[in-house]
Amino acid sequence: MLKLDLHVHIKRFHRLADIRRRLKITGLDGFAVTNFWEIEFARWLQRRLEDALILIGKEINAREGHILGIGLQENIPDYRSAEETIAHIHDQGGVAVLPHPFLGVSSIPPIRRFAHLPVDGIEIFNYRAGPFLWPNTLAWLLTRNRTAALLANSDAKRVDMIGQCYNRIPGRSVPEVLAHIREGRVQRFTRMMWPTPRWAVRTARDVFWGYQNAFCGICHAPLHFIWKKQTRSCMECGGHIRTHVVCSKEAHFICKRCRTRRDYSIEAILAYRRENGLDE
Repeated sequence: MLKLDLHVHIKRFHRLADIRRRLKITGLDGFAVTNFWEIEFARWLQRRLEDALILIGKEINAREGHILGIGLQENIPDYRSAEETIAHIHDQGGVAVLPHPFLGVSSIPPIRRFAHLPVDGIEIFNYRAGPFLWPNTLAWLLTRNRTAALLANSDAKRVDMIGQCYNRIPGRSVPEVLAHIREGRVQRFTRMMWPTPRWAVRTARDVFWGYQNAFCGICHAPLHFIWKKQTRSCMECGGHIRTHVVCSKEAHFICKRCRTRRDYSIEAILAYRRENGLDE
């Protein structure tokens, strides 16, 4: 039985040494890299973390909400319908999972008109959603009789969160793991994150100060937080987005999707890691 966390976001500044250390501490056999927008960084990590079972995945922005594609071969386009997104995942031999199905506007609840989506798994316990209590409780109450695999994942965005929740799945290889998820042969292990003062401080920092240590993609000035959202036009795609964060010098604006695609191209990632000595 493999011990796997199937919902992990690895940032470009995370050190490989820290990830290896975390795997050793938690006893994880591996995890699914489910970053937004692209899968090239997941491919690179899979080659570098040869001692772990790394599944290539993506948290996909379907029109109705987020869907995890795990075991992907190619990138999957965002902003398609949920049915089309799931079909793309299945065409590649991957599994489709609904993450944090009751967390909010970014989620797809598997009830009513979404009850019959052909997903392979539902994340009924999300570690980061723990302090809010209701998302995981609703997920357990409303999906416990579903035939899809019922999963517990960390949704980690920090290395020290990887493996806080995980799943025991039979198999030794990625194809075997995917097959067992489709069959629902999963044992989930959960751990609660309680709403402590430390959690409140970290959450506020992520929401209101997450832009710090980031710089304008046009003039490289520090980013500036605006308390009242303003509508800005992205200087790359032209889309109109309401935002709290703009360039502090000239009010330049690049939307998150364009910024992420640029910064997480494999060339940009490798250049960033080389400049900062992250893989030494």
